[in-house]
Amino acid sequence: MNTSKLDYRQRIYKNYVSQQAKLGETALTARDYQLWAASAQFRFKGWLPADSSALILDMCCDPGNFLYLLQQLGYTTLTGVDLSPEQVQLAIQ
Repeated sequence: MNTSKLDYRQRIYKNYVSQQAKLGETALTARDYQLWAASAQFRFKGWLPADSSALILDMCCDPGNFLYLLQQLGYTTLTGVDLSPEQVQLAIQ
């Protein structure tokens, strides 16, 4: 992959959230996470490991919706990765 494409991706992902909208407007509330988790729990039923201590990696975790769901379901060994530092900060909150 050439350097210009890498530079472009780094610039885009570095400020991904703030380039799309004001950070305060994009930050999810606790209620937003709860609503997403409630609907997603139905969609992912049967796909999640039975062992709640299984290692789970969420690539491109965005603001952490899926990790929130897993945490609410009792999963304990979770890792989220995203290229956007802003998305990671939203997931941590």
